[in-house]
Amino acid sequence: MALPSHECIRTQLVLLLLSEPEQQLHCRDVYPKLAKQFPALTAQEVSVRYRHSASLWANRVQCVKQDLTTDGWLLRPSQVKRHGIWKVSRALVEHEALAVTLAGRKLKTDLSNPGAAP
Repeated sequence: MALPSHECIRTQLVLLLLSEPEQQLHCRDVYPKLAKQFPALTAQEVSVRYRHSASLWANRVQCVKQDLTTDGWLLRPSQVKRHGIWKVSRALVEHEALAVTLAGRKLKTDLSNPGAAP
């Protein structure tokens, strides 16, 4: 299978983090939980080392995480007290245009620009 698109992973990662009680997860927990949203991922994609990452899947998720951090949706590592924690930012939580339906697993907003007017 081809890996899910960047946008698809982005949406599911945001939903995953928002669904957590403290809106954060340790990175070691993100990869397997997020992979459950994509049952067509192969064992090779999630387990075989890829460059400096644990796997091709982990590499793709790390790229998405970096983009979300750059866009202001996730806190930077220096803003989080524990190493390896991925936590949503206040900007994401308070974004007026964000309409998350966790039951339907849909995002109805433009997650590419947190500063955009609704």
